[in-house]
Order: sequence, then C-alpha cells, then structure tokens
Amino acid sequence: MTNFAIGTRRTGSSRARSDLRRHAGFFGIAGGVFLGVLVAVACAAISSVL
Repeated sequence: MTNFAIGTRRTGSSRARSDLRRHAGFFGIAGGVFLGVLVAVACAAISSVL
C-alpha cells in the first residue's frame, strides 16, 4: 500500500509539474503585468500621500 501511494503521489506530482511548466509562460506574463500594476498603484498612492 505504501509503495502504491508513493508511486501515485510521484506520478501525480510529475503530471502537475508538467502542467505548471506548460502554463508557466502565460502565468509568468500575467503575474508580471499584475505585479507591475500593483507596484505602479503603490508608488502613486505613496507619492500622493507624501
């Protein structure tokens, strides 16, 4: 049972990792744009407060 659980966990993690690698480009671009917008809004808020 333990070997079967370890095997299924390993295959599941590898499958999830391949999916992440496939979507990494899109999520990287979206995350970068989102972080850029957040930083710009934060800088604008700080400058307006100061």
